Formats: sequence, C-alpha cells, structure tokens
Amino acid sequence: MNLRQYLLLAIFLLQAFSLFSQAVTRKQVTALRLAEPLKIDGILDESQYQLSDKAKDFLQIMPYNGRASFKPSEVSVFYDDNALYIGAKLYDDPDSIKNYITTRDNIGVADYFGFLIDPNNDGLTAYEFIVTPANSQTDLKAIKNSNGDNEDASWDAVWQSATKINSDGWCVEYRIPYSALRFPESENPVWGVNFFRRIRRYNSNNSWNRINSEVSGFIQQSGILLGIKNIKAPIRLSVSPHIATYYQKNSGENSGKFFFKGGIDLKYGLSDSHTLDLMLVPDFGQIQSDDEELNLSPYEIYYDEKRQFFVEGVELFNRASIFYSRRIGAKPRFADSIDNQLRINEKESYNPSEAQLINATKVSGRSKSGWGIGMLNAMTLSGEAIVRDTVTGDKREIVTQPFSNYNVAVVEKSLANNSFLSVINTNLTMANSNYLANVTGTEFQFKNKKQNYQLSGVGALSYRSVAEEKTGYKYQLAFKRIKGKFQFLFNHDVVSKTFNPNDMGYIQRSNEMGDDLQLSYNIHDPFWTIFKSWYGHVRVENTMLYSPARQVENQLRFWTEATFKNNWWLGLFYARAFDPHDYFETRVENRFYKGYSYNMYEFNFHTDTDKKLSWNTCIGDYVASQEDIWGYWSYNNLWWKATSRFNFMYELTANKDIKNYGYVGHENRDSVYYGLYERTTLINTISMSYTFNTKTKIDFRGRHYWSWADYSSYYFLNPDGTLSAYDYSDNADVNFNAFNIDMSFRWEFAPGSELSVVWKNAIYSENKNTHMSYGKNISETFKAEKTNSLSVKILYYIDYNSLKIKR
Repeated sequence: MNLRQYLLLAIFLLQAFSLFSQAVTRKQVTALRLAEPLKIDGILDESQYQLSDKAKDFLQIMPYNGRASFKPSEVSVFYDDNALYIGAKLYDDPDSIKNYITTRDNIGVADYFGFLIDPNNDGLTAYEFIVTPANSQTDLKAIKNSNGDNEDASWDAVWQSATKINSDGWCVEYRIPYSALRFPESENPVWGVNFFRRIRRYNSNNSWNRINSEVSGFIQQSGILLGIKNIKAPIRLSVSPHIATYYQKNSGENSGKFFFKGGIDLKYGLSDSHTLDLMLVPDFGQIQSDDEELNLSPYEIYYDEKRQFFVEGVELFNRASIFYSRRIGAKPRFADSIDNQLRINEKESYNPSEAQLINATKVSGRSKSGWGIGMLNAMTLSGEAIVRDTVTGDKREIVTQPFSNYNVAVVEKSLANNSFLSVINTNLTMANSNYLANVTGTEFQFKNKKQNYQLSGVGALSYRSVAEEKTGYKYQLAFKRIKGKFQFLFNHDVVSKTFNPNDMGYIQRSNEMGDDLQLSYNIHDPFWTIFKSWYGHVRVENTMLYSPARQVENQLRFWTEATFKNNWWLGLFYARAFDPHDYFETRVENRFYKGYSYNMYEFNFHTDTDKKLSWNTCIGDYVASQEDIWGYWSYNNLWWKATSRFNFMYELTANKDIKNYGYVGHENRDSVYYGLYERTTLINTISMSYTFNTKTKIDFRGRHYWSWADYSSYYFLNPDGTLSAYDYSDNADVNFNAFNIDMSFRWEFAPGSELSVVWKNAIYSENKNTHMSYGKNISETFKAEKTNSLSVKILYYIDYNSLKIKR
C-alpha cells in the first residue's frame, strides 16, 4: 500500500466516523461588570459577590472521573474596563489544607485553585492562572498539538492574587489585567473558561466543566464565559532593562576577570492578538548548566532549551519539528574545521565555543478568524578563531562562522473540531558566503465532530546550498482513535537520504522509513479494591533503510502502568527486537553491523509524591539472544519535603554495559573497526531549595557525571555485517567526568522584576584511565581545571499601563 492509498483510506475512515457525531453540553457562567475594582485581599466580602453568577458543582477528573467533587467550590467572575476578576470560595477543613510555601511557577505538593481562559474559544490555545493557599503563583500557556495538549510553564504574565484561610476552607481572589491576555476585540465576546481545584489528601483533581479522561486534550473541554461586553484590548507595552556583573576565574589563572553585561527586552502588542518580542544584547549567563555526558553514539546530544526568549510563546514555531532554537548562538558552524586550515608550525590558541547573539525578534499571535502567525529572526556576530605560529609568534584569525541571520516564519489556520493546518519555513544565511539552508514544512491535524478520531500529518522539504545533493524530504501520516477506553494509532513515516534540517533543526538520522501500529486499553476510573487507573499498550514497529530499501529492525513492545488508590504507581515494560541491522553506528554509508536479537525488560515504581518522603525507581536490562551481550540500567530518586519551606532531592543513575560492541573508527568505507567494551555510567545529583516567602528563594544543584568505557578487543567489520578479530593500533578507552554546581538566590522585589545572584562551578576532565575506584576518580577530577563564576543581575519590569494609571 503506497502513501496515496494510506491517505485515501484514512480520510474515508475519518469521514465515516464523523457521521456518528453528537454535541457535548458546555456549562455557562456570566461575568458581572464592576463599577469599582475589587480589593484583592482574599476576603470575599464585597457586595458584588451576593449578586454574581456562581460556577459550582465541580466534578472529579480523578480518581472518579465525572463524579461530584469531594468538597464544594464556588467561583464568581467579574470584569471592568481594565481587568478580569475571579473570586473563589473553596470549602474544606482548614486543618487539612496542604499549604506549602513555594515561589513562582512551582506548585510543589500544595493544594491549588486555577482557571483557564480560551479567548478565541477554539480549543487551540488557552491561558492558565494557578494559586496555592500560600498565594504562590503559577501561569501556563496551554497549546493544542497532534498528541494532545501541552502546558508551557515558560510563559509568564504579571497579575495579582491574594488568599486567605478561614474556618470554611480557603478563598482566593485574582486580578488579571487585559494586558496579560491576547484576545480579539468584539462587542460581546464569548470566551472558553474552566476552573480547576486540586485536593491533595484525596489525590483528587476537579474541574467545573467536566474533563472526560477518555477524551484527548482538555482545552476544548472548557465551559463558556458570557456577559463580557465592550472591552478593549489595552496598549500592551512593557520594557525590561537588565544589567549584570560577572566575576569568573579559572583555576589555572592567577586572577579572575570582571565583566559587565546589559541589555533590554521589549514586548509590544501590535494588535489585539499579536505581540512583538524584542531582545537586544541578551544575557544568558545565569541559566542552569547543561547536563553534559560522554557520547559514544553516532548522534548529536539533544539539549533542552533554557533561554526564556526561546521557550516562551513558541508553540507555533514547533510545527513540523524542523526548528531547534539551540542552533541560534550555538557553537560556530565551522569551529571543528580549524585543524584542516592550520599551516606548518601553527596551533590553535582560541576558538569561541558559541556565536555571539546580538538581537532576536519574535512576532506571534492568533486572530479571531483563526489565523495564527509567527515570525522569529535572530542575528549572531561573526566568530573568529585565533591561531598562533609557534616559531615566529605571529597570530592570525580564521572565521568559524560569518555574521549569520536565522529566520523562522509560520502560518496556521485553526479549523472546526479543534483541527489545524500550518506551514512553516526556516532559513539560515551567512554574510559574504553562499551558504544557505532552507527548510519548508507543513503539519495538519483533522478531527471528526465527535473528536474521537484524528488524522494528522507532517511534511518537510530541505535545501542546503553547499551539499552535493541539495534537497531532501520527509513525511509522516498518522491515524488515531483518541477517545474511549480502547484507542489505536497507525503511523507511517519516511525520511529521505538527503533530508537535513540540522542547520536550524534537529534530526538524529535520515534515510529511514517505518510503520507503527499501537493498540491501547485504558481504565480511568478506580476498580477492584486497589486500582485507581490502569493502562495497557502493545506496539509493533517496522523500521527500514529508505534508500536502498533494507531491513533495519522489527520490534514488539508491551507496557502497562497502574496507579493504586494510595497514589503509588507501577509500570512494566517489555520489548523484543528481531534481527537488527545498524546502518548508523558504522558512520559509513551503506555499511551495517549485524547485531543480535535482544529482549528488554523494565520495572518502574514510585510512591505517593504528595507525601513528605517519596521514592521513585526504575530498573531495566537488555539481553541478547545469541551471545553473552547484556547490560542494565537503574534510576533512583529520593524526594524529602522536610518542611513547608525546605525540600531535598537525591538522584542516582547507574548504567552498565557488561559486554557490547561499538564503533571505534574507520579509515575509509571498506575499513571500519569495532571494539568489545565494558561501560559504566554513574550520575549523582543533589538538589535543595529553601523558600523564604513566595518571592524569595535559594536553590542548589550539584551533579557529578562519571562514565568510562574499557575496550578489551577490537574487530574488523566484514561486508556481511559480522565482525572479525583485528589488531587495532589505537586505544579507544575513555574516562569522562563532568562536575557542576549551580546555586542561585532570587528575589522578586516587584511584579515582574528580579534580583538574582548565581554561583557556578564547572569541572570537565577526560583521560584513558578506566581502572579507578570511585574515590580515586573523584579525587583526580578535582585536580582538573575548574571554572568558577559569580554573577549579580538586576531586571526591572516597566509596564506602560501601570505608568498610565499612576499618572
């Protein structure tokens, strides 16, 4: 069956199932207009509360989906010309309220109340505002994608809240300025809305409008907010200047260096629904260190984005999976080619590890007609390495990346039934160079009216001016049942041999195609005497090389997970891989290593994370069927919530390849070498935090990563994928350590404004000594060169509307 036949079949099934659709009733609540603003103090004593419409009769999301909440709640909604107001009365036994003190965007294990606003009422994008009894604030942006709804915790807004615990439970009041929302102007707007409540001691999540656990996604399962009339989107303009001072010292230097950084971030509402974000001379020196590791695989390590500008409001830019923001300001494109340009007697004396980002601009938003638009542009300065002649002392510069411009543009149309269609383009150009990398992609998601079946797809075309074969493509088509106890997924994907988005995107490997079939059965409600929920999944995967068509691997997977009524969780996983042929580990085109069929087993378990002390463990292993090749992995996490202010976490990862084969080098296509190795990886991580109040906090994170590989024998890779013993001249043994400390003090001294003090310590070492005890290894690691950095940064948030009100 070819792609066209797959597509026609999926569309036919989607249309057929849509014939059996039915409407879902949505609750409604009416907002009351205020003549005077409410006093945000957590005391619901204003007369307007007696007149307001009430959102009540909450229903459980879990553990008993659809049943009445264990405790009643009442919510009132108000508005005026400047803001939306929410007041909630949450009945409870005051002595039973879980009241932990946390800072912004950290709910912890406290009870909470929150609400969701979908201004376009299209089920695609919504804003969430959550408050704990201690008045710790969290704001999220919920985004619809092909796999359900994701919540983006990086989105931040400036808003007010206050809480009060009383004899009836606790109360919360909000004031959300319209500048915190994006909404199209309308005389009588209809917004999607839902209210949520978490009661920890019952392990209970609740919502006002029912969230059906058997339906994928929650944004579209919101109620309706009526009554708002004649409001106007305000001028959304804010400026955040920042200044920082750094002191950095390397252990090999007699003295450290002071340097200063300063810049400005600006946000401006171009229209009622579209926002311009501008970042000039950014400073990312205080973000958490990456978790570096020893990479023996043929694939680049993927690191999560931690820079605020590139994680906030970027949901549109994630379409088609062709944009990886860590490429911007990353290691210069040609930094690793310096050795090829050295002259006689020359050595590298300086090579920058990252391209200097000077500015970035982002425009995004969605109109009331359902058109979403996103544009992102960033520029980096030219990077130059310095090489020195060891005889004459002369120095010269080698350009490792010219001045570069990164651009992303996306257009998306929201369709009926929470469906969408998008087109995205990424483009990298370099000054004074013919280097051009361009990728155009599309992603779509179509659901039937009942929203129980989904057809989704992705396609992309890449172009690289410097490649011999300049163009490549990929496509994916998936058909799913996304509602009900029984669900399924069929997926077909192809990545051509020459598809390469890695100038601005990330893909591990190309030249691959596959078919996947997954069957799932889910029980969301408690049953028998011990189970809270249960899920079971079976998946069959067939993976092939695309050109020429060659078998890579067939795999059968089974996993099941169960949550118990005491909130403990258990997961079991099994996989069987049949006759794998690895075309990627060899690093040489059309050469493969013929591996052995193998089994994988994994056991996962964690106790109730809401308790003061909780434990999470994972133990797994793999065993080859024909030779004594096996290994295991384990992860343990101990989390102690010592007090309402202090918590401590210890994580231990231990991985061991007892015996395995891996690539060590090659001379040409016909001479590829492998080694038989034993590998051990130990990762110890300690995290601690102390919260003084909801605005002030100290965090500490220390991580030691140790990984070594000891090769006992070497082999020549035969044309049929087997191995023959070989007298390899090099020693591939490796011992790698990474030791990092990140410690920070943060004080939000005004809404949106922060003073931060950060200390960083970093040690990286690599050698060939693989026969050391843990104590000896850590002692040797501490002898390696260390880098210490201490920084102080002040960011001040200035909002135009606040200045206007003060005037």
